[in-house]
Amino acid sequence: MATIGWTNNNGSTVSSITYGPVGFDPTMTGTTVAGGADTATITGLTGETNYDFYVTQDCSASGDGLSTRIRSS
Repeated sequence: MATIGWTNNNGSTVSSITYGPVGFDPTMTGTTVAGGADTATITGLTGETNYDFYVTQDCSASGDGLSTRIRSS
């Protein structure tokens, strides 16, 4: 299990996190889970494995203003 966090500069309360092994392409593979305003807890990770995490936030009240993905390892 890992808890990740990020700086929320736009007040969004909805985010999604796509994760996978280091170097994966988040537009093609990976696992996506829901996150909160500035944190998410990821379960089911494999020990001794490095992961990349991509966070996308909804920047609009209507749910269609998605931010650019931000990568963290």
